[in-house]
Amino acid sequence: MINCNFEISKFNNLLKDYYSESANAGEGKYNTFESFATNSKTDSTLLDFEYENPFSFIPSYGSEVMINFLNNKINYGDGYSVQRSSMLNRIFVNLSLKFDNRSDAESKEIIDFINSTKGYKKFIFQPIKRSGLSSADAYKSLYSLSPYFVQEFTSQGPEIQSNYSDSNNIALNFANQNFTLFDLKSIIKVESMPSYRKAIIDEYAVKPHLDLLPSYAVDKSINLRNNIADFRDAKIQIAEDGVNENEISLNLSYNNIDDEKLLKLLSFIINKQGMQTFTFDVKGPVKERREFLCTSIRHKFVFKGVHDVSISISEQAIKKSFQ
Repeated sequence: MINCNFEISKFNNLLKDYYSESANAGEGKYNTFESFATNSKTDSTLLDFEYENPFSFIPSYGSEVMINFLNNKINYGDGYSVQRSSMLNRIFVNLSLKFDNRSDAESKEIIDFINSTKGYKKFIFQPIKRSGLSSADAYKSLYSLSPYFVQEFTSQGPEIQSNYSDSNNIALNFANQNFTLFDLKSIIKVESMPSYRKAIIDEYAVKPHLDLLPSYAVDKSINLRNNIADFRDAKIQIAEDGVNENEISLNLSYNNIDDEKLLKLLSFIINKQGMQTFTFDVKGPVKERREFLCTSIRHKFVFKGVHDVSISISEQAIKKSFQ
């Protein structure tokens, strides 16, 4: 028999323990969580605010961010298909964080914090506090990891490797499933950030063509579509499967790119939501411009201001917009 006795508060915490209204009382602050949640993204000048007990440990290079768009694919035959939303909150953001060579004392603090969340309590990841920042730099206090304005995470627990005395490696996974069609732009954009960064995001959000060339070689596979019939006692029969008999899949790697190119690439992919196609020029042996779809993006922090990004794109028979 399945045990159905559970506390609904473990599934949806509406109290926002990490935002204390008493600590944020007074002029020049966001006095309520509702005010903060809305206006911190739209105000051109960010007011003061203070999170209650945020996770503030800075991860090591080699940490990664993965963004997935969860859609349902409906096939119509002959290679034609359409992507439809599978749910409202269908944009998954996962941080795979590394904390290398940490002392026993710091490791204990990290582990104790994650254990205190019990795998379901949502928490804030804020490496840079708002206090002490100028108005021009205040937007940085909204980052979890730059350039992501993603907050409210859950974590299922740490993986720990003890190398030798007073040195430990910790791996954590932070999960967020808050974003929808209506607010996905705020994954990487708030109004208080510098104008030139907003201009980059806005430009690449609406581009129909991916003009950012990947690094080095491109891994390409061509899938030949056909009907396969297995009659058990006879040999397998293979026949054509209508029009659009093949499709191209590409793995694009952007290695050692700077902050600006990262922002362009993220804006381009995020705003397509895994549902809107875009064109990309397929090279060699014959150059062709075709329609593609991307449903996920992986970003690795290499060094300060240096990033690796990989995306997998699949060819689509027709141009597709949001459904």
